[in-house]
Amino acid sequence: MSLEAGRDRIPTVLGVREKLLATQAQYQSPEIARTVAKGFGFDVAVAQRACKRGDPTGDFYRLMQKEGQLFILFGDAPKHGLLAARLVNRIHTTLTPDITDQIVQASSNGRGGDLTQSILYLDRHLRENKKHIGLQDDGIPMLMVGIDPVNKRIRNANAGLTTDVILLRNKHAARFFRPNGAPLGSTWGPDMDPAQEHRYAKGDILILMTDGMDDKSAKAGDEPPIEKIKKFISILEESEITPERLVKRIPSIISRASDDLTIMAIQL
Repeated sequence: MSLEAGRDRIPTVLGVREKLLATQAQYQSPEIARTVAKGFGFDVAVAQRACKRGDPTGDFYRLMQKEGQLFILFGDAPKHGLLAARLVNRIHTTLTPDITDQIVQASSNGRGGDLTQSILYLDRHLRENKKHIGLQDDGIPMLMVGIDPVNKRIRNANAGLTTDVILLRNKHAARFFRPNGAPLGSTWGPDMDPAQEHRYAKGDILILMTDGMDDKSAKAGDEPPIEKIKKFISILEESEITPERLVKRIPSIISRASDDLTIMAIQL
């Protein structure tokens, strides 16, 4: 390719990047998350980092609500860069209000619904729109969390996202909820075990991450990320343990610059 031809392509690439960033901002931004969580009396902070500075992210999150419950979808596209961001954006655009209502309906009725049914509905939706979305046979790892503030209950259905969900109580960090299904839209899915459940207390902080939380990702001889987080929390005063501080500091503790990273901390 000639130098002139290369120059001609630069505005096009920049234009695509800007459009992807603008579309993502319509669906997943700290401001949107705060607005939704505030309606439940929760404090939330979100931080996202693309593996290439200035790029949109290949991580996905969406907050939804129904019948006094908060639902969070959290996913990690298999690849990085603009292609992964386009996949994430196309998933967002297919999740119309009618579709999101159907997703949460199965797990919100009477507060006793099965969250697994919700994520299986999402799996069918992704399969039906697989070509448009650009979803490959390996699918997209995604978890769904349901928070019931009346009964102080957290439920989780995790379709292949190799991450821990962490709950902070005072200065104690506990991890729970391991993957219990294959990635959504994958050729070997969508088998799912029953959704898992955990109780929480007022003031607990729930931490969701898309990267760096799997022990296998730690370098040989290195501490697992959960242990690094425990050490970080141990040196803080309780008043310093806030969602905003956590999402700012934890990425540098468990950083993997080779992958996109999204962290959400919710004080319940």
